[in-house]
Amino acid sequence: VLGVVIGEEKRAYPLTALEKNPIIHDTLDGQPVVVLWHGPTRTAAAYSREAIPPKKYPAPRPNADGESTMPEQPKSALHSVDLAHDVAGARFIDKETGSHWDIAGRALDGKMKGWTLKWLDSVQVKWFAWSAEYPETSIYTR
Repeated sequence: VLGVVIGEEKRAYPLTALEKNPIIHDTLDGQPVVVLWHGPTRTAAAYSREAIPPKKYPAPRPNADGESTMPEQPKSALHSVDLAHDVAGARFIDKETGSHWDIAGRALDGKMKGWTLKWLDSVQVKWFAWSAEYPETSIYTR
């Protein structure tokens, strides 16, 4: 299973469900979640559906004393993604922008290139280990 914890809510996503549907859109503790499955590596990962823009830092500009301060990073709006599975490329496609994403939550091309999904506290483990640690867990069943 892929076990995910958000706030007080815990959920187990059976790998058999992910094998049938490599993208699961869900809500945990009121937060939209996307669970991804990459079949070739048998890897599952959970992310917030909010994408974070790449951080861009200007080149250092030292003052007369040779000191350079890091400028404030501008506050950028997050972008909500709606991913679909690209069977041919074993990747994921944002339905709005057409950008391709990988299992690590990185946009590889298109308008969103360089953006990342926020990783959620999760672990891929055997069911007995997850249920022993979180006996009050719910199980994804759609």
